[in-house]
Amino acid sequence: MTYKPMRELESREYRIDKGVLLEENRLLKERLRILEKYTDQLFAELEDRVMKNTREIAEKKVVLQKIFNLMDGEIILADKSYRIIEASNVSSGHHAWQAASVCKSDAACQAMKTGRAVSQETALRDGNDQLRIIRQTAFPIFDSKMNESWGFVQFTQDITSVRIEQDRQIRLEKVQAVERVVALFSSYLKTIAEAAEHIILGKIEGKLGLNNYGFKDFLALLDQQIIQVQDYLTDLFFILNERTEDAVLTNVNDLLQVTLRSSKLTALSNKNKKVKIILELARDIPLVRVSQAQLSRVFIHLIHNAFDSMPAGGELTIVTRSKSLEVEIEFSDTGLGIAEQIREKIFEPFLTTKENRLGLGLSVCKFILEKYHGQITLQPNPTAGRTTSFLVRIPASLDCQACKR
Repeated sequence: MTYKPMRELESREYRIDKGVLLEENRLLKERLRILEKYTDQLFAELEDRVMKNTREIAEKKVVLQKIFNLMDGEIILADKSYRIIEASNVSSGHHAWQAASVCKSDAACQAMKTGRAVSQETALRDGNDQLRIIRQTAFPIFDSKMNESWGFVQFTQDITSVRIEQDRQIRLEKVQAVERVVALFSSYLKTIAEAAEHIILGKIEGKLGLNNYGFKDFLALLDQQIIQVQDYLTDLFFILNERTEDAVLTNVNDLLQVTLRSSKLTALSNKNKKVKIILELARDIPLVRVSQAQLSRVFIHLIHNAFDSMPAGGELTIVTRSKSLEVEIEFSDTGLGIAEQIREKIFEPFLTTKENRLGLGLSVCKFILEKYHGQITLQPNPTAGRTTSFLVRIPASLDCQACKR
């Protein structure tokens, strides 16, 4: 028998390799078994966590739904297709609006278009044909990158009772205003009548000639009192007049410039030439729907107050700008400022620190602006160098967003 060492060596190597492979295979199976066991444990733990989180989410959803239903109003969460995802008192999955909805008058559509929070009030009639005032406030919701809104939250509230109480309070204030004005008119008219009587009697007796000392003083007093009465009558008319039929689309820049050229403000500027008026008017500004005569009256009061606060001269800066579907007009001056103790009551009727003044000016401004859903505020922190700043806000006309000049 021939000995073949190479074949024997190959046979041994084969057996060794086979043994190694078998051992590696055994080890691999053991590892797979351990991994499978670990994976099963991991999946079981993950399933427990998912079930626990699902229960917690369901419980929170029930609590949130109860809160929604208890709130005095309706809350909806909808996607950008206006399909309701979650709501109080509304079934999910329904469309909040049909495609034919008019977006111009809808808070949610405006919020989605502009990317800003929008609040709107609408007058509707219920099933009993009763007029209801509804306020809708919508907030767009953005994705994590904040580059696109995927939906919105809208809160709808019936504010009819609030408006009724506000109207009652306004009527009460108007009655009080009338009573005070009538009492003041009696005093002014008495002064005018006495002056006129003195002049007439002097004429009759031949004691008062055209150049007589005191004659011009009487005429000046008479003229001053008549102008004062006319101003108070104008303010009283604006307080009592609730009509808005004379409201027209108005460019506040144009109206400001016309008002500044009026005889009343021209005379005021000539009287105090040390006051400089600075206009910073926005170029592209939406139109507003207001009574031009009434808004002009607001401007006159604010400008007149600024001049009164700067007897030694100063600067009055008037700025207009467009901001979040509103037009803002800011009046800032470098005058004496407003005492801290009366700042919170500054818009109350008959609040005045000036002699022979009725104190209706700022309350008239408030009455007029609120009639057109606007507002006026005394700014707590005026810009540098300014002591007093009033900010007027008026809603931009939604039916003429493109009408900018």
